[in-house]
Amino acid sequence: MEAQRQVNSILKFRHDAQPSNPGAYDLPIDSATNAVSEDLSPAQRKTYENVCDRMALHREVMRGSGFYHWMTSKPLTSPVPESEALSSESEPASADLAATSLRTLPTTNFLDIGDDVYAETIVEEALPEDRARFRGYLSNRPLGVGIITAGAGFGKTTAGAAATLAMEAKIGKVLCSGPTNVAIDNFSHRLFARSRAITDRYNKGKAPGDPTRRRYKLVVRAYNPVHEQTAITSLLEDPESGDNAAPTSAWKLPSKWKLPLSCAFWVLLALGSPAAGCELHPGDPVFVHELRDRIVQRKDLIPLSEVAQGTITWEAFTQVYSPKQYMGTIEGLLFALVNKADLLCVTPAASEYHKNYREWKVVTARAVAIDEAACMSRADLCCVWGNTLLPCFLFGDPRQLPPTVLTKSDTLPNTDHLVNRFSSYGVVSAMSALMASGLPVYCLKVQLRMAHGMFDLVSSVIYPDVPFTYHASRAASNPEFKVGHEIEAHLHNKFPELSAPSEATLRPVFIHCEGSRVFTDPKTGSKRSRDQVTIALDLLNSMVEKLEIDPKDVAVIAPYAANVKLINSMRRIYPALNALPDAATIDSFQGQESIITLVIMGTAHPQPGPGFTQNKQRLNVLLTRQKCALIIVGDINVANPFREDTKEPLFTVENTAGEVSFVKAPALRRIYRGLKGAGRVVAVNVKADTGKVGDPGAKSKNG
Repeated sequence: MEAQRQVNSILKFRHDAQPSNPGAYDLPIDSATNAVSEDLSPAQRKTYENVCDRMALHREVMRGSGFYHWMTSKPLTSPVPESEALSSESEPASADLAATSLRTLPTTNFLDIGDDVYAETIVEEALPEDRARFRGYLSNRPLGVGIITAGAGFGKTTAGAAATLAMEAKIGKVLCSGPTNVAIDNFSHRLFARSRAITDRYNKGKAPGDPTRRRYKLVVRAYNPVHEQTAITSLLEDPESGDNAAPTSAWKLPSKWKLPLSCAFWVLLALGSPAAGCELHPGDPVFVHELRDRIVQRKDLIPLSEVAQGTITWEAFTQVYSPKQYMGTIEGLLFALVNKADLLCVTPAASEYHKNYREWKVVTARAVAIDEAACMSRADLCCVWGNTLLPCFLFGDPRQLPPTVLTKSDTLPNTDHLVNRFSSYGVVSAMSALMASGLPVYCLKVQLRMAHGMFDLVSSVIYPDVPFTYHASRAASNPEFKVGHEIEAHLHNKFPELSAPSEATLRPVFIHCEGSRVFTDPKTGSKRSRDQVTIALDLLNSMVEKLEIDPKDVAVIAPYAANVKLINSMRRIYPALNALPDAATIDSFQGQESIITLVIMGTAHPQPGPGFTQNKQRLNVLLTRQKCALIIVGDINVANPFREDTKEPLFTVENTAGEVSFVKAPALRRIYRGLKGAGRVVAVNVKADTGKVGDPGAKSKNG
């Protein structure tokens, strides 16, 4: 089903394809053919000509081979009916349409919104030294396409949110998406946070009744509609359930639903329910206030308001409100909310499979914004973007995780024919393809997340060609990083041999587990190390108890799912770690950050070797989530980092799909050498420290 969706998304760029969003241009649809009607008024005919021309230009964008063909052709002078559509072998601009001069590419000024003060407030989201450059980028976007890129912690999502809000002010409603639910969650939260900040700055000094005051944008993080309805019901019954209101099933995958900014959140906020976690703010979106007023005025909704506000119990509510009436009301509220969203945040699949979201994409959306675009496939971008060259902004880092492609080297049984002949195409992300085509890119160069010194090693290995500076607020002396210095002192007390970081910096630390053993799940191939997990959790427990660290400020990341499962199981024996968030894999934590990061590698030397931790892009994500403390627990000898040979050694690697290949690990070896050279590696004897000698029921890979 997913493969079919992605293939169909690419097929929208055939020369005989119809516009993907005719409703956005008020073009009538022939119900019999599901294509643009041939019975068009003169105005509609002119609109259709323009749409066809934009489709031709969009195909040039996706080819990535320049725009000469489009620039030397004349625009179509009449629409191409379905019955006369061009074949895939022909081009709409043939020799008889050749232009006598080059056409210029269309450009968009996203700051030309009729309100210079609001436009300047958006530009102020950039650092003072970057504002002139940011203003110039937003005010002149060829094709209406923008790309923002930088390494981890440079403010890509914040800059992207500002660009998206500028696009919304200029063009209209924006469809926002990303490669994963986590990425879209992060993007939606940042969009609303920056909308509030921009609006509050704009309204500063204005009286409460001033008609020129602006309201926050309605940012809706829309999930599966059935899950939204179930969550509302659960929260009306138990307002304290929060994210646990998501539906559960033993036969289905866990729901990705989260309360913040969801459809359920906005409905509950309009109903005045404490389950929303906050009260309606005067600056909240106009439609939410209007919805609250409508609910108050409708007598038939009084019982729903009362149960939402806790005036009556759920049992009393069900006696006066039938299930059919209740579901009809909730569906109506959800439909109205989605229809009025300024920025709708959904996955590519949800934008296609769920009717309300698909109609919003096809009819309402006027622009598109994609976060973590360097991890999104081109097929998913096509699914969201359509084929009529809507204005689009993409944000991401091509040096972080690429799109996931399974069966890269699998062959059909008893043949050498590849199962997936297009795997090499699939690993090239939408953003990387557009960047390679030569479209202008806005690069961020100031580190805004990590304390001074924390990014240096990753920068030298992953971004050696990209100059950067730390923002003044990232000085290690900043009170925000007090806990980083406390952890440093604690580690020096425990490991006197640990070299102090250079003056006014904080640096990562590697805990080498001498003699640790790694076991491989015989079914999945995923790796775990009870020894390393014990060392890591013992250390974290002592820091939480002695330094009074809030466990919620700690992120535990492990490359392998089996190790994540083991960590989440073993941490239960430490009472001080009850509030510790669940451990995460690299993929599930991309785009997130924490004050303290504890990385448990789950690898050992000589066997099983580095595994996919040798991957440069995964390593980048793994080592850049922290603000002021990064502790890595593992085996420092993995990948032979101190081998004197000039030739890089080869290692056997089994990826997440179970495919085996031979690779080198230059990035991992350089990281480990850098840590060792700086004196930031300390050793722990596993048997002496933990007394554990194995992992019952598992197969050892240490020989």
